[in-house]
Amino acid sequence: MAALLARNAFALTRRTLSPRIASSVKSYSDIIPPLYDPAEGKTASKDVSLPDGLGGSVGIERWEMIQEAKGIEDPYDLHGVKLIPGTKEQPTIVRSTEPTRTIGCLCDEDATTIRYTRLCLGETSRCQCGHFFSLVPEEGNA
Repeated sequence: MAALLARNAFALTRRTLSPRIASSVKSYSDIIPPLYDPAEGKTASKDVSLPDGLGGSVGIERWEMIQEAKGIEDPYDLHGVKLIPGTKEQPTIVRSTEPTRTIGCLCDEDATTIRYTRLCLGETSRCQCGHFFSLVPEEGNA
């Protein structure tokens, strides 16, 4: 019974005192947040009020648009690497920002499975089909 009375008393004081304390803090604050234009820097000119495609995009979509503007057509390397003969003297070059990378090789045109090979930086590795691959560091990665 005592716990119930204490809980009700606490809830009553919290409801009556909290709004007064919060409103007094807000009314005596001299700091006014600065107003800003949410479209600032995102429009092509000052005469336009709505942002263009690049200014209105955010996140991954904006990053992709920036990469396209830089001339990078495949920022995620989805098109793959074109295989050259891949001999030991002239291996297929694979670029990476990490010291190791796992690649998949379709050894035959009619293959239904992918054979994976782990490449290490500075080493030449051979796939089961006989192609040689070499991992080199990516230069100027944004």
